[in-house]
Amino acid sequence: QGSQGSQGSQGSQSSQGPQPSWLNLRRHFVACAVPMIGFGMMDNTIMIHAGEFIDEHLGLVLGLSTMASAAAGQVVSDFTGVIFGGTLEAAASKLGLPHPRLSDQQRQMSVVKFMGTAGSAVGVLCGCMIGMGNIFLLDLNKVERQKKQAELQTICKTFAIDGPAQFEAERCTLYFLDSDPSYLWTFAKRWQLSSAQLMEFKTFTREQNYSDGAITSALADLNFKASEIAHLVRKSQESSSEDFKVYLEQQLEKPTKIKLREGGTKRHVAETKLLLNVPKVFSDPRFAGTHRDSGSGTRACSVLVCPILSRRTGEVLGMFEVINKKPKKGGTQGGTPGCCSFTEVDEKLILMMCGHVANIVHTICDDDAQLLEFLG
Repeated sequence: QGSQGSQGSQGSQSSQGPQPSWLNLRRHFVACAVPMIGFGMMDNTIMIHAGEFIDEHLGLVLGLSTMASAAAGQVVSDFTGVIFGGTLEAAASKLGLPHPRLSDQQRQMSVVKFMGTAGSAVGVLCGCMIGMGNIFLLDLNKVERQKKQAELQTICKTFAIDGPAQFEAERCTLYFLDSDPSYLWTFAKRWQLSSAQLMEFKTFTREQNYSDGAITSALADLNFKASEIAHLVRKSQESSSEDFKVYLEQQLEKPTKIKLREGGTKRHVAETKLLLNVPKVFSDPRFAGTHRDSGSGTRACSVLVCPILSRRTGEVLGMFEVINKKPKKGGTQGGTPGCCSFTEVDEKLILMMCGHVANIVHTICDDDAQLLEFLG
């Protein structure tokens, strides 16, 4: 009986095959780990860069969250991993690593399967950790800044674009103070040219001073050369009024850097930090030196300017300007065609709008110095 038991034990051992050596188990561990290191590196690298690209481009357009962009990047990464998984294994086989000498029976043993799984898990973990190093190559705050910038620009431009209709005025401009406090940037501007202004522009001649007309003066402030203004005058005479009106409004709405003139309305608001409502700016002794009546009703007459004050420091960040309140149909005020005063309702509206802009800046910008950066 003892002889039969010994023979049964030997038969069972021979059916399973001899136990693999520790050398072969280590070789099996390494052989499984190395390809997975490459896979983990590739997986995280593609996911990070694809996710950033999606977040930076499609995320801004489609309004995707950062997590949604990361999930989309993971889809791209997994898809790429399936396609190039065989390439990684082939590359690993060319490294000349020692090959484990395991029989088919040994490969079915639990210890061999465990070592293979452990090698793959450790390999992909190390690869992913190495792939995470790509994070240090990225500007992690870039996309967040772009989203804040787009939000701030959209809101601020909406105020200027909708301003003429809200105030029933000729034009609205949103200014922000430059790093040099003696200059302003026209961030958003909207003109609604009148027939009188277009007619005056069409009949302009080279002999006239370009500061005489409302449009020519505005173009000069935008750094248009005399020859360029003359070209636009000729174009206005050749084109239809409606087509040229649209084109000219686009030219006038270009952003520009302007100097705060001594004795000007914007300089006054920047210094006093108070709302300014002037019914006839050319008749006000404070501003008579910088504004004059052209007699044709095409220049600035009624002016409403409100400062945008920082919620942090109380300093002026910018200002919102509304020019020329439109009269009721066929109406005039004070003998000057089209010169109407802004009302108390207009004052409350512009105070509310400027307060809203200040709140947005306070929420979006970490400090006031970021404002010009966000505005581009």
